[in-house]
Amino acid sequence: MLTASVDPKLLDAALRLACERAIAAEPNLTKWDMVMGDGDCGEAVRDVSTGMAFTLAWNSSLTPALAILKLLDNGAAKSGSVLSILHSVIDAVDNMGGTLGAIFGILLAAFASSLRTQRAKSDSRANIMDTFATSLTHAVESLKNHTGARIGDRTVMDVLLPFQQTLDKERDMGKAVKSAEEAAEGTRDLKPKFGRASYVGEGAEQRLPDPGAWALMEMVRGIDDARS
Repeated sequence: MLTASVDPKLLDAALRLACERAIAAEPNLTKWDMVMGDGDCGEAVRDVSTGMAFTLAWNSSLTPALAILKLLDNGAAKSGSVLSILHSVIDAVDNMGGTLGAIFGILLAAFASSLRTQRAKSDSRANIMDTFATSLTHAVESLKNHTGARIGDRTVMDVLLPFQQTLDKERDMGKAVKSAEEAAEGTRDLKPKFGRASYVGEGAEQRLPDPGAWALMEMVRGIDDARS
């Protein structure tokens, strides 16, 4: 049976870098979202990226970034279990609210559910990338039942869908991240169709990227960079 486990050192490094990239991007995400959105995207991304820390170190006096680093320092990824990490993140995201938090929560819950199903159906010879790609595809299809946003609507889906589609087709993380980077850049030229940004005209001439799309790109790029 497939254990849905990876090298603990790689899991630790990927989580660290993904969160660090998202946290580092927060000032720009907030700035961009203050022009055309509600101004809370940066904080939401910071909180989602540190959600595991909030769940397992709820009473910590540390800042979110330091809390998740301390959590990893204490061996949160030492088992290498992707499902274990996912459950911690999902518990935290469910308490965060906001559109982006809801999107991530639905996606992660569906991904974990599909991953358990794939694990039960697979044997130890199964390719972990194939399993992850298939599970992400199922998760995205589930997410589509909860949002009408698609490619071209200037939302996080503009990055998530190309990333998922490329990973499913190519089974190559590097190529999937490249598609995410191109898609994130491409949101600079898209007209918003959802949320406050759809009826606020300010910032269009500045060609700002969509904060949520950019945030997801930073996260998946961090995961990929940790592998190299």
